[in-house]
Amino acid sequence: MSQGGMQRLYQIVRIVGLAVLISTVVSGAGCGFVSQSTNHNQGDPLNLGGSPGPDGTLLNPQTIQVRVGSQPSDRIVSLSLTLSSLQAVNSGSQRIDLLTAPITVEFTHSATVTEPISILDIYQDTYSSLVFPAMTGQVVFYDKDGQLVSQDLIVPGQTIASSFVVNETTGPLVLNVSLDLAQSFTILDPAGNTRFGGNLSPDASGSSVTVNSLVVTTETAVPNNPVGQPESGSIAFLVGSASAVNETSKTITIQPASGDSVKVFYSTSGGTDFVNCTPTMLAGMLIEIEGATQSNGTVLATEVELISNATSGSELYGLLSGYAPEGIYYNLIVEGGEGVNVTNSLVGKNVTVNWDGASYSVNNANLDLSGTPELVFDEEHAFPGQFVELEWDALIVPDPESANAGAMQPGMFELEQQTISGTVSGYTYDSGTQKGTFTLNVASNASIRTMNPGLVSIIVRRVPQTYLQNNPTFGDGASVKVRGLVFADPSYSNANYHPSPSTPMAFIIVAGRISK
Repeated sequence: MSQGGMQRLYQIVRIVGLAVLISTVVSGAGCGFVSQSTNHNQGDPLNLGGSPGPDGTLLNPQTIQVRVGSQPSDRIVSLSLTLSSLQAVNSGSQRIDLLTAPITVEFTHSATVTEPISILDIYQDTYSSLVFPAMTGQVVFYDKDGQLVSQDLIVPGQTIASSFVVNETTGPLVLNVSLDLAQSFTILDPAGNTRFGGNLSPDASGSSVTVNSLVVTTETAVPNNPVGQPESGSIAFLVGSASAVNETSKTITIQPASGDSVKVFYSTSGGTDFVNCTPTMLAGMLIEIEGATQSNGTVLATEVELISNATSGSELYGLLSGYAPEGIYYNLIVEGGEGVNVTNSLVGKNVTVNWDGASYSVNNANLDLSGTPELVFDEEHAFPGQFVELEWDALIVPDPESANAGAMQPGMFELEQQTISGTVSGYTYDSGTQKGTFTLNVASNASIRTMNPGLVSIIVRRVPQTYLQNNPTFGDGASVKVRGLVFADPSYSNANYHPSPSTPMAFIIVAGRISK
């Protein structure tokens, strides 16, 4: 539509008045995160904080899914930031709200992928930039002496160029926002005493993190294209409390630990797999959802798993980092979670994990592991550096038997995908079976190497489901980021083996994606 045509339509809407505006919003509203705004400005019927610009219109708003992720920094174990808002600047230089509630985002577990933080309807318009507010947060990293340390962060607000168009031609969109951790945050290691000076602020002579100007890339995609990839709206790991279930509309409203709630649809005719539950029992429960964004912008749950009652159970996820202070159970560096006693203040802290009596599983998502029976994740094959989710127990805070921030005896350990960077060596590939392998020479300052003394490289297995992002190359020395499931080499068991520099641990990654 021409600019003049858009302006005439806008004038007509202004003349017709509030009644037609309300009708338009009702007919155009899609599935999304629940808005808490009370702004009833006639020029802003969606309560987004601003009216469409000269290139925009109030007619037929379109659904947009906003997702955030990161490009990794090898030494950073966890980095979380609290966003009070996120806004897009339209063609009239007005700021349109993309969030309705503050959210704390942990960036390291979503390295090379993105995860949804809001789904909402916005006005058709041309948008030129994203406005990040001043943010507070926390970074956890290894100092020069290999000590795990924590530092509070203060990040100034910043406007990032991001050009995208929302209209009826594009239809619903997925907006991916990726924060480059290595370029946005620099770890400084002064000479001399490199020990960290404290939990809240670094000592002048110790390792510390400097905040640079944020380096952010954005891209848009049509939902579900390519199928099964986060950039197009695939959801592999959404955890929260089921605040509402509507069996008539077949929807579940899930409230994550922070931020906006999200409404997802489910199917009772085979499109949704319910694990340990039925829709009738989900209200008030802690659940995990996998799903796919449909062409109309709504999210269809492909799997709904019951974790526990939200008022009596907890769920945590993070990196196993070695033995807890008592020398028997595990330490978990928390990167997020939900449920009893789980707060954002736990992110980056150590929690004692009692493995007695737990069961073990693997979240293989779209990866076919049927031909790899030798790759096992269980009590004897759990090692530092693996990314896991813990379920089915209430977290105790603090740990009554050590200085750790909490203690948990989960009923379930689940292995999740994670990202490791390095360079390629010895790549081979069979185009017939669509399988390949290579040695990933892990970055020298990567946290998994610090956790496993002597570790230098990891074997990567490429399978038919491996997604190649941004056309990576596989010549010797090529830099890649591999995201996948990290298994202990089958010849290693923690029942009779403890890693050391002289006998380092060995891992195998089944790659879900490989990127530059």
